[in-house]
Amino acid sequence: MRWLGIDPSLSQTGWGLIEVDGPRLRHIEHGVIKTKATMDIQDRLYYIRIEMETVMGQLRVSDAVAFEETHLSMAKGGMSAIALARAQGAILSATGHFVNSVEIMKPSQWRKALGIGGNGDKRAAQAAVTTLLGMTEPPTPLDAAEGLGIAIAGSTRR
Repeated sequence: MRWLGIDPSLSQTGWGLIEVDGPRLRHIEHGVIKTKATMDIQDRLYYIRIEMETVMGQLRVSDAVAFEETHLSMAKGGMSAIALARAQGAILSATGHFVNSVEIMKPSQWRKALGIGGNGDKRAAQAAVTTLLGMTEPPTPLDAAEGLGIAIAGSTRR
C-alpha cells in the first residue's frame, strides 16, 4: 500500500511517498511545492492544487493520503491560520481525484507515532524518518521529511 504524507503550507508544502508491505516501509520519493509570497492568494492555492495533482498522478498515488491538521496555536496569528487552512483546502480538493482514504492527524499524533514525542521538532522528525526508512542520507528539505513522517504515521493507523 502506498501512503502519501503531506505537511501543508501556503509557502512550502512538504510531501513524501512511502510503500508499506506488512511491517516493511520503503521510501519512494519526496519533495516540496513552493509558492512565492508575491503571488495572489488564488494563484498560490491553484498552483498548490495543480502541483499536488501532478505529484499524485505521476507517482500513481491511489491508496491513502495522510496530512497534518493545523491548529490556531501552530500559526503565528489569525491570518496565518486562515492561510494555512486555505492551503489545506486546496490539497484536500486535489486528493479527492485520486484516493478515497484520507487520514488527518494532529502534529502531536504523527510525531508520537514516529517516537519523537508530541513536541518533536523538524530535525527530530528528519532523523526518525531516516532511521525508519533505512535511508543513507536524511531527506531534505525538512518539510519533505515531515511529509514522509506523516506518511509513516498514517500507515500505522490502518
